[in-house]
Amino acid sequence: MKTLHLGFTFPSSSGIFNLILSFPLLEDLLVVGYHTGFTDNGDGSDGLSATAQPSSSPAFTGSLTLQRGGLEYLAHWSLSLSGGIHFRELSLTCLPKDLLLAAALVGECSHSLESLDIGCDEILGTLVRHPGPRDNSFPFPVDSRSASIDLSRTMRLKDVSFRVDSWWVDWIVTALRTITPERLDLRQISIHVYVGLAAVGAKTREIIGEHLFGQWRGLDRLLVQLWQSHSIRPKVQCYVLMKNNDPSDCLEYLLPETTGGQIIDLVEG
Repeated sequence: MKTLHLGFTFPSSSGIFNLILSFPLLEDLLVVGYHTGFTDNGDGSDGLSATAQPSSSPAFTGSLTLQRGGLEYLAHWSLSLSGGIHFRELSLTCLPKDLLLAAALVGECSHSLESLDIGCDEILGTLVRHPGPRDNSFPFPVDSRSASIDLSRTMRLKDVSFRVDSWWVDWIVTALRTITPERLDLRQISIHVYVGLAAVGAKTREIIGEHLFGQWRGLDRLLVQLWQSHSIRPKVQCYVLMKNNDPSDCLEYLLPETTGGQIIDLVEG
């Protein structure tokens, strides 16, 4: 068995882990977790002590896809495997509180990673909870820099994709700034951004606040620099959640240099 797809609700932790470990040639793993089955022991162990570790870990040289509760459920366990993890592709959909785990998985696979897709599963909820202007650009119980994705050691990385809402701009910028001049393999950056604005144009700055507006302009300059230094043409897909708004108008105001230089490859609404 080389490919395994799992979807579960309230699983037995040792049962799921032992099932995965029973396939020593496993390369590709997809896990969708609707709820976690952990028992909180108060010591950070999450009830995993009953899981037996085999003498050898699966190959794990293909892809790892973790959706919903899958990342919370498997991250600690996979990071503790004696043989390490060597995935070439990572696709992680996480909750804000799991960003540190996501960053750890990227770091563990940095020597083999070729494709990274990472996003947050609470995009719409964030926009509903925070519809007005805010000074806090990262409205979650995690600091954007401590939870940032470090791409400096992913020398084989060919494409990276972020799926976030408009308040995560600082997190994206922090990650992209770790790209070094030696990164000749990276050819594609995709940013799927969800913008919940009631108005665009001059009112955008007033709605999102000066702090977040400045971070958007920082992303604008960084994308231009990546284009000039690496010839990387970013894909920016913009989803505007309010009616009668043109995503092109929204991005032209938030990313004037990128859109003015026709660096954006794709805009959708």
